[in-house]
Amino acid sequence: SGQTLENHLPPFHQLVNFPEYLPQKSPANVNQTDNENKHKHSSNSSIKNCVMCGIRCHFVGSIVTKSPAQDGNCNGSLAVADIASSAAGSAPSPPNAAINTTAFVIPRQNKGVCTSCDVKVWLVRDLNATIKWCKGCKNFRQWSAFGEKTRATKCAKCRDRQKEKYAAQKELLKMKRKISASAGVGACSGSEGEDSSKTQTTLCSKDENDNAPKEHDEPSDSRLDAAIGLSKMMNL
Repeated sequence: SGQTLENHLPPFHQLVNFPEYLPQKSPANVNQTDNENKHKHSSNSSIKNCVMCGIRCHFVGSIVTKSPAQDGNCNGSLAVADIASSAAGSAPSPPNAAINTTAFVIPRQNKGVCTSCDVKVWLVRDLNATIKWCKGCKNFRQWSAFGEKTRATKCAKCRDRQKEKYAAQKELLKMKRKISASAGVGACSGSEGEDSSKTQTTLCSKDENDNAPKEHDEPSDSRLDAAIGLSKMMNL
């Protein structure tokens, strides 16, 4: 089945067409002498040969987006390319145009696969299996592992993990916004409470002042009696 074949795919260094272009510490190069490795890596480190097509490409340390209009010795289509089994000793020879560089590049995370070969579908003749480079796994996967999106750069499992990660980040951001909004409402409620207590204090003070005796209140009964008595004496 596809799952069984997926679990039994050969190691990466056995799937590439040009294992001699793999890094020095690769299992494919463990039998090379120090002089061979030194000679292979003595050239400009910014130019490397693709381990799939053998073309010399610029080596870059960051992800590069290529334009469909780019052209060169590599073909960026999804046409099925062929992988010769290195175990059978039938690996293809590097192209004669290897002295020239192509418009495509080799990103650092691509393990020596150029940006043309990482979008192709490859046929492993010994297994009669089609594989494609996954930028999430950073390795070749069964073409069927990409699901319905056969032109995707990541397999279905990597796409699902990316969706879950995005959903978790979105939920976390939503919670942070909710907490910030709640903190803002709490601060406003506290201010309103302080204003309310101040208003109540002012009203109480006003009521006390209203109940306090005033200097110009109405005359008392004793004063009225005295005034009436004085008026009668004057009329006598």
